[in-house]
Parts: sequence; C-alpha cells; structure tokens
Amino acid sequence: MCGCGKKENPRIQDLSPPVAISNIEASREGDFVRLRFTATGNVEDIGSVRIVRNKTGIGAGECPGCPRAYEQITELTPKDLQAAGNGKGYSYRDYSVERGYRYLYKIIVDYSDGTKGGEFITEEVTFELNSE
Repeated sequence: MCGCGKKENPRIQDLSPPVAISNIEASREGDFVRLRFTATGNVEDIGSVRIVRNKTGIGAGECPGCPRAYEQITELTPKDLQAAGNGKGYSYRDYSVERGYRYLYKIIVDYSDGTKGGEFITEEVTFELNSE
C-alpha cells in the first residue's frame, strides 16, 4: 500500500510489470536458432530488449543447479522490434551457433524510463555434433 491516508485513502501500488514477455519459443532451423516471443502490456514502455545466451558443450560435465554464465548476443531497440514483429509478436535469428553445443536464451526487457525489467527464459536448444 502507498499513501499515508491523510489526503486520500491509501491505495494498493501496482507492482505488475508494464510489459511481459510470453510464448517464448526457441527452435533450430537449419544452421540457426529462431527465437519467437510476444510482448503484452504497454509495449511503448520498452526501451530495449536484450537477448543473452548460455553456451554449454554437449557432455561437458554438467552441474545441475549450478549458475550459468550468459553473454549478451544482441540488444534490440524499439525500431528493431517494429521491424522484427507484427504487432506484439517478435522473432530473432541467432546465426552464431555451433554444432556440439546446447544453448539457453533469456530475454530481458529494459524500460524507456531506465528501469530494468524481468528476465524471461526459453527452453534449451541442442545442436548435435553430427546433425545436419
């Protein structure tokens, strides 16, 4: 709740994010990974969308529950999003993938007022060593 109640009744503060990312899909298409996602809410509040990626070798002694290191692979501006989307559905192609690795992507929304938004995680995409 916010407000002291002296000038008006206290009101519950809206803690929901202005923009939420949903319907995130990552799929292997030939030699690239296509990320698809939708944005709901006030998309005009988006300052940028950062896509970060974790790259792990297949059979590289995985540690379930251990933190993963992510690297930023792109930052999309509102203009980029307009070019890559049809309203509120968007798509991004990652051409810098290699065979023999698993990839996990996160989509991070930063708002136009400078605040950082939430992280939205996709499923893993695997490129097998001998896959075509």
